[in-house]
Amino acid sequence: MLQEHWLLPHELSMLSVLYPEFLAVAESAVNVTHDILVGRPYGGTAILYRREIAKNIKAVASSDPRISAVIFHSNKGPVLMACVYMPVDNGDIVSLENYIETCATISALISDTEAVHVIVAGDF
Repeated sequence: MLQEHWLLPHELSMLSVLYPEFLAVAESAVNVTHDILVGRPYGGTAILYRREIAKNIKAVASSDPRISAVIFHSNKGPVLMACVYMPVDNGDIVSLENYIETCATISALISDTEAVHVIVAGDF
């Protein structure tokens, strides 16, 4: 699981060709709606997994650049695996709201999938 890769949306596919034995599911945190990128983007998450288990992996859309998620179909049942880059705590209300929103997204992913086990890992 990777956090803060800073890749642009069109660069995410590079993660699946870095190493021939791995594929990736990734989210970009870079906003490319403007012609010029300003500043350093936060985050960007990814989960790399071995190609030989690809038939057991299903990407889960999180709609949040701070969370990449997959369902791994194991012999113990479906496992939701989420890679998370939690917001920093600046001690203000915006930080708290971002934290609550990210936690709510994780909770929704758990509720919306058929997973019987959950692994949440990353930068907390």
